[in-house]
Amino acid sequence: MKKQILAVGAICCVLMFSACSGKSSESNDKNKNDNAVDNTIESNSANEDKDVKNDENGKEDKNEDADSAKVTLNKASGDMSNYIEAIDNYFESIDTASAKDEKLIAAPVIYYVDRTDEADIKLYGNFYIEHYAISDNQLIARGGEAKQGVCHISKQNGGYTVTKLEEAEDGSYYAESISKFTSDVKADLKPSLEELYSDNEIISKALEYTKNVLLYRYAAENGLDTSKYTDSSQNVVNLTKVRNIKYNGDIYTEIGQTSYDNSNSNDNNEVIAIDNVVADINNCQEEDASDFGKCSIKAGAYGQILLKSDNGYRIFEK
Repeated sequence: MKKQILAVGAICCVLMFSACSGKSSESNDKNKNDNAVDNTIESNSANEDKDVKNDENGKEDKNEDADSAKVTLNKASGDMSNYIEAIDNYFESIDTASAKDEKLIAAPVIYYVDRTDEADIKLYGNFYIEHYAISDNQLIARGGEAKQGVCHISKQNGGYTVTKLEEAEDGSYYAESISKFTSDVKADLKPSLEELYSDNEIISKALEYTKNVLLYRYAAENGLDTSKYTDSSQNVVNLTKVRNIKYNGDIYTEIGQTSYDNSNSNDNNEVIAIDNVVADINNCQEEDASDFGKCSIKAGAYGQILLKSDNGYRIFEK
């Protein structure tokens, strides 16, 4: 009887060891796959070269935190990136709806920025907020809301703070209230600011792009699954890696925003050549770009690099 018990125990140990080894192998395979990047499109997760490696005892390499599976991302510090952070902080500060196990993540879709007065910077756009739970290391959306209007931000002592959010009215009053917001805006936008607020196809595409970048970044920074998330309709949505552009030796990272401002250029909309890219420059869709050398890329104002997309230019910041 005693021998039988010992034999069963030995079998269990072997099975447990095999299961653990299987998981370790899958994890290492995933890390290797994540490091495959095009030689002209650099992923913000390119630093995954420092993969977590397990030794014979199942311990991680001493150069990595034992409990960390984080992807290292470049952190942009441009104006638009600072606005996004300020908006996220604002919604978190007034959040009363999130459960204890939820995280509020803002996804502002900014159409135009009026920087005339640094004490009252005006951001025109749709400001989405969503509550996420974490299950099986994956973000699970539990619902949220959208606020269309103008976000006011103040720059003081080098920092940015949201001072108020003017929201458009609902229903039949929506168009009229949006018109009041946009009537004094003289910007050369294409599509127009009114179209950006009202065209459902443009709104949907812009939100999809913004959410992809911001959710990928949040998941990567917090050691979560960066390949997908579950939306509020319980659909599994694949995430695309955040990318970099290298220009004049500097790394610019995409921030999840699109420029529709035709005046947003330091070079009169002149196309620029980025590092290690062929000179064959033609307009192309950002979503289909496998080689930045065949895309329309220009130097934008405020230290931005702009990549052509369907309705505007994707913004990259250093």
